[in-house]
Amino acid sequence: MILLAFLNYHVIRPLHLNLSELAEPPLALIYNMIVGAGYTVLVGVYTVTMKRIALLKDVGARSLKGMFIIGDELYCLFMGGEPFEAISKYDKESFEWIDGLSLGIGNDNINGYCIVGNKLYTAHHLGPARMVKTDLPSFSYEAYVECPAGRNLGSGVVSDGTYLYMACNHSIGYVVKIQISDFSYVTSLALAIDEQYPRALAIDGGYLYVGCCTYPAKIVKIDLGTFSAVATLTLLAGENCVSNFDTFLIAGGYLYVGLSTDIGKIAKVRLSDFTRDAVLTFHDDEGYVYSLLREFNYLYATSDCTEEPYQGIIIRVDLNTFTEIDRIDLLEDETSPSPMLMV
Repeated sequence: MILLAFLNYHVIRPLHLNLSELAEPPLALIYNMIVGAGYTVLVGVYTVTMKRIALLKDVGARSLKGMFIIGDELYCLFMGGEPFEAISKYDKESFEWIDGLSLGIGNDNINGYCIVGNKLYTAHHLGPARMVKTDLPSFSYEAYVECPAGRNLGSGVVSDGTYLYMACNHSIGYVVKIQISDFSYVTSLALAIDEQYPRALAIDGGYLYVGCCTYPAKIVKIDLGTFSAVATLTLLAGENCVSNFDTFLIAGGYLYVGLSTDIGKIAKVRLSDFTRDAVLTFHDDEGYVYSLLREFNYLYATSDCTEEPYQGIIIRVDLNTFTEIDRIDLLEDETSPSPMLMV
């Protein structure tokens, strides 16, 4: 199943559903919705053939930035800081709250994460940027690394097993390198002056790919051995701005990039020769990409309808043909869906 987020007012509709009795696998979607002055995370369930089943229940009141599952537990990462929980654990099946963890004063604004072994590393959209380490077995905060001045607004985290890499989503773009063994800052790579607002990262074959929110979008290729930029791919006019850290994924030798354009677009980059292979443009009433998720031969993208009633939508793309094959329209008050998780 998949998990995602929205922004809007909502009335909770409880559901009692035995997922094991379904004839086809479910996609469970977590939505992040404004409720009064706060946020409420809800869960919806859809089948893989994009048929709506129902919404489940409220699982908390904060702005959701990411999710993952370990065993029977669902972990939700939230943007807010003290005095609120930054990380909450829920039972995967019942969505009942189990435990919550604060990361301490100043360690708010989570904007990307990576798990290495039994540690969780989170990027923090602060100035200077921070990375925080959390021990998952004990569910306890361990430490943070603060970047040097000028390395601002952490966005996205990836690892090659020895080092962690974090983008700095700022007008002066940097990629920060942190050593895992002693959790220490190593160095940072300054991108070119026109490679601004790096906000998404992916690793493949000894290279780090960095997506920038430029007009048009740029993707920087970094050799991890030398930690130096070796190439930059600029998309075509109108193919603008990598949306966020959650719209950048590698599958089958290609990098798929969700763009922040009025009519949504997904760029397909062939990694073997680092070239633009194709761009899929959504239908005229489908807005920019909030999040991407791959499952087998399909790519799922979340967006909003740009026509009344402006509801959130989930688009399914066939990766073999790179075409949009269907979509599901969420309810009228379910807008801006993001992020997603397959469970």
